[in-house]
Amino acid sequence: MKPEEFVICSDFDDVMNELVPTWINWLNSKHKTRVKYEDVVEWDLQKVFPSLSMDEICEPLHLADFWARVPPKAEAAYYINKLIDEGFAFYVVTSSFYRVVESKFDSCLFRHFPFLTKRNVIITYNKQMIKCNMMIDDGVFNLEGGDYIKVLMNTPHNQNSNMIEDFRVSSWKEIYSIVHQLTNML
Repeated sequence: MKPEEFVICSDFDDVMNELVPTWINWLNSKHKTRVKYEDVVEWDLQKVFPSLSMDEICEPLHLADFWARVPPKAEAAYYINKLIDEGFAFYVVTSSFYRVVESKFDSCLFRHFPFLTKRNVIITYNKQMIKCNMMIDDGVFNLEGGDYIKVLMNTPHNQNSNMIEDFRVSSWKEIYSIVHQLTNML
């Protein structure tokens, strides 16, 4: 299969960036709590921050200066840019809150991935509707039922998953290798 025929879609948060560790550090600092990234074993921060309301937990997501603190995942920019340079179609598929899209994208996405544009971004809450060859996500619920190769980015909050993904990865180097293995086989 030619690279331009292989469409790669990737979630942004905790796949291309380090949202949850940054979020936890922000909440710990503001509310004098001691939650560790490893404590987040499911995608419900109220379980690890029971004394905080959902508004308090979600507060940093609405702040541009918070998104400026969220670093990219190691080597994500390098390997994504390399895939694009090789001719692969690449899209960021995110279910971001509409109120945070501008600050999140300007302060984080386009800052760390300047080779991407608005044309590379799809916002949806139903990723199963996206037609692509490969979907990379940290949320099991975003991969279940989708008609694509399922790549689960390994995180503490998806360790207890019963979903059978096609691949579970911990790095963009692994993703890059899988893309090339698959396109050479097709």
